[in-house]
Amino acid sequence: TTPATGAVRTYTWEQIRRLEAGSWYDAVFAGEPVPRLDQVLTWARKREVLLLVELKTSPVFDRDTASILAELFGTQEHPGVLLYASDHILIRDLARRLPHVARGVIVNEHTVFVTEMSEWAGADLLSQSTWCLTPQTVREAHARGRLVSAEARSASDVAMLGWWGVDLIVSATLPLAQLANLVQQCRNPTAAGEPT
Repeated sequence: TTPATGAVRTYTWEQIRRLEAGSWYDAVFAGEPVPRLDQVLTWARKREVLLLVELKTSPVFDRDTASILAELFGTQEHPGVLLYASDHILIRDLARRLPHVARGVIVNEHTVFVTEMSEWAGADLLSQSTWCLTPQTVREAHARGRLVSAEARSASDVAMLGWWGVDLIVSATLPLAQLANLVQQCRNPTAAGEPT
């Protein structure tokens, strides 16, 4: 979302905060700076916005992430925030350090161990790619008390995920209004003229 390239870890905060991060979306947002996570948390809390924060970390290069997040979140409750990552060791560490902040694991492969992996990590949410998620995985995750998230790339994905009982549907390709309408249709099929 900025003109910069390369790994974030190669930049200082002073360099990052000077980057322009809005015009990629629309010219109306030109000049929008990159916010820090603490700023986003404050913004969301004031507006009662739920946040799904994907931590794009490396277990090799970003070993201080859990400590930094534990300091940022402290002991205060954060009911509208869920932290999730592909780094399951990080999520397990956050489960110990921040038991009062919801956590999730991303598993972008098809494996019979997916629900056990989320339990081992102390995750509240299992996020899996639509191409490898199965209705059985959704049922098993729900039976273990976990929410399930998946990405929809098309209207048919939304219908399928809704049918399977996926709790959270995200999309980088569907416009928000269309996604919201499709989810509403899944929740209330008779309102959309569909058979029950």
